[in-house]
Amino acid sequence: MPKPPKLKPDHVFIEVVRGPEGLALYVANDDGGHRLAGPKPWGGGRTIHQFQVKLSELLKEAPAFAPKDTGHASGQAQGAEAERQRVGEAISQFMADNAHENSTECCLDWADANNIDALMDAIDAARAAGGEHV
Repeated sequence: MPKPPKLKPDHVFIEVVRGPEGLALYVANDDGGHRLAGPKPWGGGRTIHQFQVKLSELLKEAPAFAPKDTGHASGQAQGAEAERQRVGEAISQFMADNAHENSTECCLDWADANNIDALMDAIDAARAAGGEHV
């Protein structure tokens, strides 16, 4: 087998490796590689094609293929945080409404299912205030 080419500065190898279960794509340097796609070549694989790509070009072009942020994920995170805030406030208010006189401790018997139901109703109301249907 021919000796692999010397890796140029600011380059990486892109390799196609054939394994028992099919082809895999690797990015590698002189120290080793990382499988990007395809099945792991269990039992060993053979590099069937290798070429060099300028790393700076690869890094420059890669973001164009990344999923676009539609704001949906950040909007979900903000919505979840707002819900946590509303629920926390509802629980705090519920506990304050049921506190011992001259104390911040809640005086409800938590073994009483009616008290749990009342707390859940307060939480559901807080969630519904944010537009979530529960």
